[in-house]
Amino acid sequence: MPTFSLTAFAEEFENLRIDTAIGKAATTLSEVLTEHEDGMPHPNGEEGKQKQGKPAGMPISIDLSFQGLDDDIFYSAAQILRGHQGRLERLELYGNLLTDISMPALCEVLDGSSYPIHLNIGASAFTSDGMEYFAPSLPLLRSLSLANTTFEPSLTVVAATALAEAGAVATSLTSLTLSGCQLGTLPAKTFLRGFVESASLRELYLDGNAVGEGAGFAIGKVLTRSPNMTVLCLARNNLTSKGANAVLAAVTTGCASLEELDLSTNNITDECSFVLEDCLTCTETLQVLDLSDNFLCDEAGASCGRGLVKNTSLTELSLSCNAMGDKAAKMMKMGLIKNKALLSLDVSSNAIKNSGGRALAEAFLHARGSTAADRAEAMKGNGEGVLQRLRLDGNHVGHNVLSAVELIHLRDYERARELIKSDLRRYKEEMKEKERKAVMEKKEKERAEKLAMEGAQQKQDGEGEAKGKAMLQKLKGFFGANKEEERHL
Repeated sequence: MPTFSLTAFAEEFENLRIDTAIGKAATTLSEVLTEHEDGMPHPNGEEGKQKQGKPAGMPISIDLSFQGLDDDIFYSAAQILRGHQGRLERLELYGNLLTDISMPALCEVLDGSSYPIHLNIGASAFTSDGMEYFAPSLPLLRSLSLANTTFEPSLTVVAATALAEAGAVATSLTSLTLSGCQLGTLPAKTFLRGFVESASLRELYLDGNAVGEGAGFAIGKVLTRSPNMTVLCLARNNLTSKGANAVLAAVTTGCASLEELDLSTNNITDECSFVLEDCLTCTETLQVLDLSDNFLCDEAGASCGRGLVKNTSLTELSLSCNAMGDKAAKMMKMGLIKNKALLSLDVSSNAIKNSGGRALAEAFLHARGSTAADRAEAMKGNGEGVLQRLRLDGNHVGHNVLSAVELIHLRDYERARELIKSDLRRYKEEMKEKERKAVMEKKEKERAEKLAMEGAQQKQDGEGEAKGKAMLQKLKGFFGANKEEERHL
């Protein structure tokens, strides 16, 4: 294997992005790794310093993402890093050309670190064998990102088991990112078993893995027994309503710490309505909920509205790209008027029409632009006031309502109120016109039916008269024939 000096390594990557804990810009890797050698105490005190046997200088963070590192170059880089591994706190290697060959060198760097390391090795070409080799190093990490690493052809159950066993004892691991890894159901369920009772894990990103509804129950179990989980991202996993119900039920009954939940793009339908309402009603910690790009209709939207009435924690709710209509919007209006916590609501790209959009605009105005007394009431419990942002674009909503929403964002409440009133007047006029047309159409229909009945009766009478005449003619012919025969006789 070729070796590079520290200076040569730094010169090889002229645009190397390096960040130090003291915020001092450094032009080469050499400067960063040699400055402040003894400037910071060991995070675990003198006992930790003696245990590691490494200098306790200023911790460093090195970003080598998208540098085209292959296995040979990384081997040389690892030699440099091992000389300063006692201070390495963060290592970014995303988007390079690393394969399983680099795993031994990487594990050696991790094994000698004085700090639990934040490691990002996403978008690499590792296989299941490489991950099985890497698994024992998992307890040495503070965070791990394997985003967009697909483990060609796929992560095996053996490798998933090895990672699960290591995860079970990874007491310092707080964040795990497996976005876009295409794990599938069985590897995901196997892997998650290791984190069922994790007290350290706070953030779990599993989006883009197609884990299916079966893994939803495993995720629910992790949530129930993870007392410190705060962020869970499950987007693009085809959980369906059954899997989503398992997750939402766990948030309701077992997870007392979750703050952010992403369930977007999971083929969720109105079957989750009851559990969704229960979750929003009962949770005291959930702040961000994303249910966008699913198949939620009026029933689920109405459940959200009812849940918001009693919810005291949610600040952001995304329901964009669903199929909710006016019924859902009007129920959400009730929830928004009662709710004192929500700051952002996104219902863009649904099937909401003008009356539903106007209902939401009225709730927005109530929260932001009513009388001073109403605004003071709406702002109770929240120093910034409620509902700072409302998205209605992409629906079947008229120009007046959309303009009113925009004016409320700009705090031009009077003009917004006038537009809403104008739209309501126009709506009432349109309804009156529709009623008038409906009455006229009904009268025309009744008249047409009466004429049709008269015509049918006349036709029937005409047909009867014609039949009588034909019968009389036949009788005349019959009697005439008899008289002719009598003459001959």
